[in-house]
Parts: sequence; structure tokens; C-alpha cells
Amino acid sequence: LKEAAPGLKIAIHELDAGYVAGTIPLPRYPGIRGLIVGLFSRLRPSLFPPDILLKGGERIEGLTCLHLPGHTPGSIGLLDEESGILFAGDLLRWDGTTLAEGPGAFSMDLAASWKSIRKIALLEYDTLLPGHGKPLRPDAVSKVREFAGTLPGQL
Repeated sequence: LKEAAPGLKIAIHELDAGYVAGTIPLPRYPGIRGLIVGLFSRLRPSLFPPDILLKGGERIEGLTCLHLPGHTPGSIGLLDEESGILFAGDLLRWDGTTLAEGPGAFSMDLAASWKSIRKIALLEYDTLLPGHGKPLRPDAVSKVREFAGTLPGQL
């Protein structure tokens, strides 16, 4: 990307920066998911140091960065408060009928993921754009709040 777009800045949460920089090894998963992750990690592009380290709360081109750990320690979401759109990354999936958490087999910390889902259930947005699946709209937050109420722990 940097070669294709000179001046491009790569931003990543500080807790995931080591993965793309190569200073933290990728997690090793047991069983079949370990095989799948191993195959994909061989396809991984060159390592690079990120330009911007995020913590959560930053504003990037009008979007608010939300720290949403679970899938990885530094997973983030981006909220466009003006248009009511939440980019949720791998936190949730929507197939058009069922809202579900990201695949548990590929979440590094399932309890943190549940906490992050409860966190976004407290926000205001109309459209949820998951990293996988279809856009969830309208009134996405109501569906997220309902789903969050089914998770272990408290809302």
C-alpha cells in the first residue's frame, strides 16, 4: 500500500503493532485453526513498522477509534457519529438474519470480545459494518443490544 500511495500512513492499535512489525510472534492456535492460521501466516505480506500507534479515542478523518479487544488485543472499531455508522471489524458477523460474535476459534480472548460487544451496545449508531458478512441496518444498535444481553456477564 505504501508503494502504491506515497505518503500513506498506517495506523494500528499499539497492542497489535508488534504483529505487523515482527516484534511479537503471531499466536499459535491448537488443532485445525492452528493449521489454517499457519497457512495464512505464510501468505503474510512483508513486515513493517506502523506510522501511527492508536490507543482508542483518537479521531481519524472524522472517525472515532474504539479499542475493541477480543479478536486480537488491539482490535479496533471506527465510529462515524455524524452518519451513524460503526465499522466493527471482526467483533461481530451479520448474515442477513443472524447476528453473531466473530468466530470464537479465531478470537484470542473471548471474554474480552464479549466485553467489547457490550461496549458498542452502549453507543448510538444506525448501521453496523462488520468485517465479515453483510451490513446491518437500520437500527443496528437495537439488534446489538439484544445480542449483548444474551452474552455471559452483564450489559
